[in-house]
Amino acid sequence: MPVRTPAIKIAAVLAECRFSRVEATNQAMLFARERGRKRPVREAFSEALLFVPRFKSSRLRSCRIFTHGQPRGLHQTQTVLSPEPVVAPLRKPLDAYSSISMVVLCLLWGLQQVAIKACAIQMSPTVQVSLRSLLAAFLVTGMMLLRRESLSLRDGTFRPGVLVGLLFGAEFLAVSVGLNYTTAGHMTVFLYTAPIFTVLGFHWLVREERMNRAQWLGVAISFAGIVMAFSGSLFVPGGRNLLIGDAFGTLGGILWAATTLVIRGSRLSEAPATKTLLYQLIGAAVLGLPFAWFTGRMDHITWGPMLWGNLVFQTLVVAFASYLFWFFLLTKYLASRLSVFSFLTPLFGVTFGVLLLNEPLDWRFVLGAVLVLAGIMVVNRK
Repeated sequence: MPVRTPAIKIAAVLAECRFSRVEATNQAMLFARERGRKRPVREAFSEALLFVPRFKSSRLRSCRIFTHGQPRGLHQTQTVLSPEPVVAPLRKPLDAYSSISMVVLCLLWGLQQVAIKACAIQMSPTVQVSLRSLLAAFLVTGMMLLRRESLSLRDGTFRPGVLVGLLFGAEFLAVSVGLNYTTAGHMTVFLYTAPIFTVLGFHWLVREERMNRAQWLGVAISFAGIVMAFSGSLFVPGGRNLLIGDAFGTLGGILWAATTLVIRGSRLSEAPATKTLLYQLIGAAVLGLPFAWFTGRMDHITWGPMLWGNLVFQTLVVAFASYLFWFFLLTKYLASRLSVFSFLTPLFGVTFGVLLLNEPLDWRFVLGAVLVLAGIMVVNRK
């Protein structure tokens, strides 16, 4: 019997092409536009995504569908998902709850560099980052045990997990070393150049994510902003040290982008968020603590209320709660909409640095930071 449901027709297109979730969404939207009727198409599109969680041959069957209104090149007989698919949850557009949550998360992430810098005299930034990662790793492990999540290393995530842990550890090692030379505001801006390096990596490694002319323009704007921001460090007191710290911040952004690419291209993209976070936290502790020990950074620690409070904030709020809540939001809301808010983090970082640490601001750095953020917005614009 022919299948008349528009959602099944869309699912047939997606199933035959065996697309990924992102590609499937784009193909479904293209199919919806070609049908031309707005409300039925939107409903069919939403319903169709329920049929495309993952394309496994055991859940596919052949059926005949009508060709009326379907895109060119779609055959009369297609492969569609079986009537018993594994339902994939739809991501929702942003609402007031998610928007307020993202503003709070960006505020916390902007404040973390300032908090590390504020206690740098009492404890080296490298030691701070390493300790918070180690303590947060214990918390994540405990939560996984309570929730009876698997800690097995035989699920195909071990090798990419080790690589992600090393990259994440190297990223925060670069950040912690760089904070010895540059300001917290500078570090936040240069670290958040990561989206630029991420899209460049996807352009070269993933055929379906090649950049268009507008995105190349955004990359050029961002790199012009990086050059401008670097030049601003030459005209303030201690400019040579600022340049060293700014370079470490940019290196941190590159390592962050590499971490994203490895996660996207490995089994970690299908693993629980807690397991991916655990690999990252362990990597940061394994790299950071030996480095701090061999470079003598463990010898100069002055314990006090401010340092204790900072470690609690860094461990419980930033490394544990904020990262897990971010992963939770990604499972409920559209990632492209959530990522727009990440541009607030450098703004909060610079603002807190000026207000709480009296960090100097040069107009060249401010202009460079604006160009970097503008370029990132252009790159991420759909």
